[in-house]
Amino acid sequence: MQDAFAEESQNRADFGLLVFLEAWASHQNGDEDLRDESLARLKELRPDFAGIGKGDDTLVLVETGAAPRKLGDGLDHSYFVYRRGKNIAMDAAEVVRAGEAQRAYRMEDIYWQASTRGGREVDKILQGKAQFKAGTGAVGSALADGVGAYNDIAGASTAGAAVGAVAGVFLIVSSSTKPQADTRYWSSLPDQVHVLTFASQGKPPEMTARFLKGDQPAATPEAAIRCDTFESRKTLCLVRAY
Repeated sequence: MQDAFAEESQNRADFGLLVFLEAWASHQNGDEDLRDESLARLKELRPDFAGIGKGDDTLVLVETGAAPRKLGDGLDHSYFVYRRGKNIAMDAAEVVRAGEAQRAYRMEDIYWQASTRGGREVDKILQGKAQFKAGTGAVGSALADGVGAYNDIAGASTAGAAVGAVAGVFLIVSSSTKPQADTRYWSSLPDQVHVLTFASQGKPPEMTARFLKGDQPAATPEAAIRCDTFESRKTLCLVRAY
């Protein structure tokens, strides 16, 4: 949602993984028109993605790397910055089935999504404003929005004016405080998400994931891929590199 309503329009709503999942859900529902509409949008974001096969009924999701981090920075750690997860030894994967390996497509960079607003990389977020690495751009401040709203109330009546005045004082006092930045983050998120689809008629073979760093095998054993097949013979599989 932050990406979709970003002030900066470049690469707005560029969360390719969500568009892909929308296309996959429509494909599984047999709604070809909606699927093709979503795939057309996805093509604009991921032009090298091969698409979904007509008979594909199995989706493998592969997660690699550690979650993007929020770190306190500046005087008294009053603002936070985004950094990529630490010690990422694997950033690609192959799915091995029936003795053959097929590269999973890197569909999403979670760090990029966490650290951008409308395609511009965020350097720091401080007191309701995002400051960008390239040029200047400000996201609407909750303080400014609140003052505007109470000014509207104040113009409505004498009682409203009193409410607006008191609220304005509280907002001004609030704006002068310097709390430490909230650096909690969703630590179980991956760094990258990769996808692979194929047809299995509800009977996916035993599969493993072979993790890579770039194009070189990572120094980790292959991991078993867990699959769940539903009554409709549609299958969802998941494996994590960590």
